[in-house]
Amino acid sequence: MAVKKQTDESKEKDSSTKKKTVLSNKQIKKNIVTKKATTSSDRKLKTNTTKKETTSIDKQTKKSATKRVITSNDKKLKKDTLNKKTASIDKKTNKSTTKKATALNNKQTRRSIATKKTSASDNKNKKKKPISNRKISKTGKATSDKVLLKKKKINSRTISLNKQKLVLIFGFCLIIFLLCISFFLDDKEEKRIPLNDKPIETVKEDIKKEKTVDIKKLQEHYQNEDIISFLDIPDVLSYPIVKSSDNNYYLNHQLDHSNNIKGTPFMDYRVNPGDNKVLIYGHSGNEKDLPFLVLHYYREESFYEEHPMIYLYSEDYKYSYHIISSYVETKDFDYVNINGFNGLSWSEHINKLKDKSDYKIDMPIDENSKILILQTCGYTSNTNGGKYKLVIGLLVNVEEN
Repeated sequence: MAVKKQTDESKEKDSSTKKKTVLSNKQIKKNIVTKKATTSSDRKLKTNTTKKETTSIDKQTKKSATKRVITSNDKKLKKDTLNKKTASIDKKTNKSTTKKATALNNKQTRRSIATKKTSASDNKNKKKKPISNRKISKTGKATSDKVLLKKKKINSRTISLNKQKLVLIFGFCLIIFLLCISFFLDDKEEKRIPLNDKPIETVKEDIKKEKTVDIKKLQEHYQNEDIISFLDIPDVLSYPIVKSSDNNYYLNHQLDHSNNIKGTPFMDYRVNPGDNKVLIYGHSGNEKDLPFLVLHYYREESFYEEHPMIYLYSEDYKYSYHIISSYVETKDFDYVNINGFNGLSWSEHINKLKDKSDYKIDMPIDENSKILILQTCGYTSNTNGGKYKLVIGLLVNVEEN
C-alpha cells in the first residue's frame, strides 16, 4: 500500500512537474514573443529615427550645396565682370599704344622721307658743275643757277643788314649807358663833401706854416656863419665844424647849406669851444668821403700812438687835446649829458669814460679837467655791430689862434 501510495505520489509529482514545465515553456514562449515584439518595435523606432536623421542631414547637405552653388555663381559673375573690365582697359591701352606706335612710325617715315629728299638734293648739287665749267645751250643761260645765286645774294644782304642793325642797337645802348654813368658821376660829384676843396687845403697849409686858422675866411667862402671852429688831427682829419640852433639841421646839410644825407660834422648846440665838455658829431659809413670814418681807425692802439693829438681852432683860440679813450658805446649814453652824471662827480665821470677805452691810457684827471668828445655812427663792420664810436680827448693846452 505504501508502495502504491508512493507511486501515486510520484505520478502526481510528475504530472505537477509536467504542468509546471508546460507553464514555464509557455511563459518562455510569451517572453520570447514579447521580446521579439519589443525588438521589432525598437528596430522600427530606430529606423524611423535614422530616417529622420538622414532626411535632416540630406536637407542640410542640400542647403549647403545650394549655398555653395550660389557662391560659386557669384564668384563666376565677379570674375566675368573683372575680366570684362580688364579686357576693356587692355583694349584702351592697346589702342593708345597703337596710336603712339603709328604716330612714331609716321614721324620716322617723314624723317626718312625728308632725309632722302635732302640727300637727293645734296647729290644733285654735287653733280652740278659751276657755271664757268658747264656747257651752256645755244638758247640761253642756266636759269636755275641764276635763281640760286640771286637767293644767296639776298640771304647775304639780309644777314649783313641784320648785323648792321645789331651793331646800331648795341651802340645806342652803349651810348645811353655811358650817359647814365656820366650823369650819376656828375650828381655824385655835386653831392660829395669837399674834402679836397681849396679853402680846407689852404687851412692845412696855414696850420703847418703859421699854426693858425682863419675862421672868417671859411665863413665867407661857404657863405655860412654857422662855421664856428676847425677840427684838425694831423695827417688824419681836417674839417670845418658848424653849429646850429639844434642837433638836426646838419645831419643832412653841407657847409653851403645844400641838402645832402651825408651831412656835415657839427658841434652840439648846447656847448661852445673851450667848454668843460665839447661834443662834436659826424656821420661815417662805407663811403670814403665821410670825414669821421677815420675815427674807427682808433680801435687799434698803434694808430693812437701815431696820432694821439686833436686840435680844435676857434676864432680866437687853439685848443690842444690828448686822446684818453677810444671805444664803442652801445647802451650807456651819459656822455652826452652836460650837467648831472647819475650821482658821479665831474672827475669820476671823466674817469668812467676813460676806463671804457679799448686800451689803457694814463692821464691825470681832476675836477678842473676839460674834454672833447668826437662821436660817429658805429654800424660799420669795424665796430662789430656797436651803436656809437667815441674818441675822447683831454684838454692839455690853450693858446691864441
